[in-house]
Amino acid sequence: MNPRPQDSLAALVLAAGYSSRMGEFKPLLPIGSSTAIERAIDVFLAAGITDVIVVTGHRAEDLRPVLQRKGVREVFNPHFDKGMYSSVVAGARSLRLGVSACFVLPADMPLVLPGTIQSLASAFGKTPASILYPMFQECRGHPPLIRRDVLEEALQAEPADGLRGLLARRRDVREIEVADEGIHLDMDTPADLDRLRALAETITGSVCPICLRRVDARRVVEGSNVYLAKTCPEHGDFRTVLWRGLPSYQSWGSAKKAPSRAPACATTVKEGCPFDCGLCTGHRQHTCCVVMEVTQRCNLSCRICFAGAGDGQRDPSLDTIENWCRGLLDSGGPFNLQLSGGEPTVRDDLPRIVELARSLGFGFIQLNTNGVRLAADPDYAGVLKRAGLGCVFLQFDSMTDVAYRQIRGRALLETKLAAIRNCRENELGVVLVPTLVPGVNIGQIGEIIRFAIGQMPAVRAVHFQPVSYFGRYPGRPSDADRITLPEVLREIERQTQGRLPASQFFPPSAENAWCSFQGKFAIQPDGSIQSAPNPPSSGCCGSAASLVQLEGGGGARRAQQFVARRWAFPDTPAGPPVESLDEFLVRDRNTLCVSGMAFQDAWNLDLDRLRDCFLHAVTNGGRLVPLCAYNLTAAGGRALYRTGERDV
Repeated sequence: MNPRPQDSLAALVLAAGYSSRMGEFKPLLPIGSSTAIERAIDVFLAAGITDVIVVTGHRAEDLRPVLQRKGVREVFNPHFDKGMYSSVVAGARSLRLGVSACFVLPADMPLVLPGTIQSLASAFGKTPASILYPMFQECRGHPPLIRRDVLEEALQAEPADGLRGLLARRRDVREIEVADEGIHLDMDTPADLDRLRALAETITGSVCPICLRRVDARRVVEGSNVYLAKTCPEHGDFRTVLWRGLPSYQSWGSAKKAPSRAPACATTVKEGCPFDCGLCTGHRQHTCCVVMEVTQRCNLSCRICFAGAGDGQRDPSLDTIENWCRGLLDSGGPFNLQLSGGEPTVRDDLPRIVELARSLGFGFIQLNTNGVRLAADPDYAGVLKRAGLGCVFLQFDSMTDVAYRQIRGRALLETKLAAIRNCRENELGVVLVPTLVPGVNIGQIGEIIRFAIGQMPAVRAVHFQPVSYFGRYPGRPSDADRITLPEVLREIERQTQGRLPASQFFPPSAENAWCSFQGKFAIQPDGSIQSAPNPPSSGCCGSAASLVQLEGGGGARRAQQFVARRWAFPDTPAGPPVESLDEFLVRDRNTLCVSGMAFQDAWNLDLDRLRDCFLHAVTNGGRLVPLCAYNLTAAGGRALYRTGERDV
């Protein structure tokens, strides 16, 4: 592997001071979903600087657990009361052999962009300058990149004018223009902190959809719409809609959540998100459900396929699948397990795979399927049920064959109906999963919900998935090719004539708020329509918008338990299928979960959302990867994780 410019660089984050002007300890103040010190560390890790040194002093014992979790080095400065210069000296003395230059960043400047660090790193070595400064709007800012010999000069004796004077006397400096106001923004007062927090809500990271290079990105609010704007140095500007209309983006994500770190991490941060998945130490959410692809073969050739299935790869062996399962147990499992592909039912040994997973302790197993084999073989659902399958996650796009021909390439409605009938006769729960494609099946939302109600109790839920552009899709998408979560909510309300109102759907309280919605609907004894009671801190129809994420993975665990309980076929039959939406609404023992999940692609990927993901895929090498990262593909078809290159 060729050395990168970052490999000979280190970073000093100065966090030793008293924070006397602020009146609170600045490094641990929350800014968005992280603390200031975490953001300051993350800017370097995201830019590929792996040797990060945090200089501590005052309240070092409070910072230490954070630094250990982030996997960075701590250097304690016993003379922190003498000011910042003493911390620079302490940090410079700790530099490893081979480090040729070092960034220096105060911990109270946490909104510098990773792209700024990359620009400075790229310029270093191409210039004889001993100091590189980032510059925004003709003013220098932090962090300077300082050559090692300059830092070693600082070790000799402190000049009267401190580090600023030492650096100012150097004439061999270079200024690098960056589009980053964060290089000027520190926080000495509560007003400064408010400004940083407001800016933090707009900045994130993403990738270039052409080359998958990591790039800085901003969320741009225009009226009630929100867009993701980003620039790749090679491929130019990109702008993609994230959210259209009400409920507002801001109100939907207003409930703040504490991170819930994975109990076991397989990787450390080396290249920065999204390139270190495993899960890495920077991931902020426990696993709820794991997608395990047991084949890449398929019996359909869908025009739109998240997995890009059908490429003829060899199926993983039972021994490989067992090793994956055991690895999941070592990573904090058992989790809910979704067997996927490809089309898993093309494997004749699928029941054995289900039995294997159940024998290892996986209590709830889903099958992600197009339903073709379930429809053709009336006994197959029973075989899977007896093997231990919990529910069928059934591709179900429409109540007409027009949409199936456009999305799946052939008429499939009767196949879907037969699959549901066979599952019902074998008491195997079904979740209907429509992929929503603008101009194709958006008008079918209400019909699908009405059909689901008529098929209860066999049909347990409807889980809408707005189309995302990874895997196989017709061409580069425009904003007209997307439907956002608030638009789906408004369509549900409109197409059910207000019986399932948008106001009765809620964001999740485990994964990122902007990933999904859920609602559970029932009729009350007085005939009124209300959202059915939801258990706290869960997902997929079990959440409450006002709740804060539980510590220790509680939200992910509750979501896992709720899905296992709610999506399986009920132990006690709830009566014959109802005939209409109106009949459903006057039967108080009937409830239906309706949810939706907006997966991310290379155009709209928001790395803040990705770090909060609790739906993960297992790679060929047994690593856990957030599903949106696992599916991520460039415009030309190159995958980030599916090829297995990053398992090496």
